[in-house]
Amino acid sequence: MYDIHSHILPAMDDGARNLAESIRIAEETVKKGIKGIVATPHFMEEGYRFALPELEEKIRQFQEVLKKREIDLEIYPGAEVFIYPGLIRDLEEGLVPTINKSSYLLLEFPMYGFPPYTGDLLYNLQVLGYKVIIAHPERYREVVEDPDFLYRFARGSIYAQVNSSSLLGVLGERVKRTAEILFLHNMVQLIGSDLHSTGRRGQTLREGVERLEKNWIEKGQNCCSGIIGGSLRIRSWNAWNHFPTGVKEDSWISLESVFSHNLLTFVGNYYRINCKVQSLNRPWRFLWGR
Repeated sequence: MYDIHSHILPAMDDGARNLAESIRIAEETVKKGIKGIVATPHFMEEGYRFALPELEEKIRQFQEVLKKREIDLEIYPGAEVFIYPGLIRDLEEGLVPTINKSSYLLLEFPMYGFPPYTGDLLYNLQVLGYKVIIAHPERYREVVEDPDFLYRFARGSIYAQVNSSSLLGVLGERVKRTAEILFLHNMVQLIGSDLHSTGRRGQTLREGVERLEKNWIEKGQNCCSGIIGGSLRIRSWNAWNHFPTGVKEDSWISLESVFSHNLLTFVGNYYRINCKVQSLNRPWRFLWGR
């Protein structure tokens, strides 16, 4: 199992405060059966920002510490990039980290309002060959108030990643129910921990996957029906293969890992439940008692 969203590196953002905390996070992560984690410190136009060599050096140093302590956890480079108007310019200049130097970009939005240029930016990113992963959509106000909002973007090379802690109710009941709605309507493809510490915002990826399997996959509810008899099986792809292309609209994919030094195209437990995304048409309102 691989975690594609974490703030494990010491003193780079609002995640691990120091090396000691990073080590504790790594130990907890390994205990939960996770063998690889993408370090995704916040990356912004202003505020949290770093050069790629700085990120790579931080990872190299931390990896050496883990090796000396015999903590078997592989760290991969990445970033949680906060959307801004000049993002494409900076990507073309090689200033913005993607997931393990692949074409996959973990993109974060303001909690209380998507900027008006969002649609154009996402379209242009796809034209340039980038595959955008929308970070924790269940936390954004527009999506909480109207899950249909995500449907505008959940197509093409746009994916969505829910936080495992959201499925567990750590961030509140409304966020939890929004995450469930997005899963039930096939609008989420990835789970990540978004860990920041060893406490309330610690490593919960294993528990989130187990909650998903318990609540939907094993019961064969609608999110899995019509695929393979209501159950979801996992296929492991060879680490040296590219991400499979030409996926049929009614097919499903699940990746244990697709890693290599130069060919990484995706990472994580990829729950692609019914690739044909459908509009919610607001059947979710009953959950809020509206």
